Amino acid sequence: ARSDSTRGDALDSVLRDWAQALWDAASLAFAHGHASALAGSAKELLARAASKAADSIRLSAVPLPSSCCLAGDILAAAAELERDLESGGGGGGGESAAALYAKAATDGYERGLRVSARDLRCGIGAADAWLSAARLQRQRGEADAAASLGKAIGFFDAL
Repeated sequence: ARSDSTRGDALDSVLRDWAQALWDAASLAFAHGHASALAGSAKELLARAASKAADSIRLSAVPLPSSCCLAGDILAAAAELERDLESGGGGGGGESAAALYAKAATDGYERGLRVSARDLRCGIGAADAWLSAARLQRQRGEADAAASLGKAIGFFDAL
């Protein structure tokens, strides 16, 4: 273990930085082709990044809105990857893109808003994630589309 809290290392910061590095690696992997094995690697890296971001939030006495936004951004990136794979016929095999957008909103951006209700980045992220979820749900004829759109409008109105 290279991190030591007795020497002043903040484990939540280490995990947040680790999550960011994994997210960066995932975006590089996916940039090299949707149909390749790299898309699977990107999915795995994003799942690990989301886990590290969630761990960072759990280790914080009061999570920073920026940490919550990072978690939301990573989950939204996972949703975008899943959406691209689903539209390309690759099939997700995991959570649907709409479910990942909803998770980005609730587990990321909305959590940040509970800490700082006026955080603009968290508010915009939550609104955008709910809007993206609603759009996908509507395309699939899912009943949840109206509720997701209502949440998006609520967050946009609060801005």
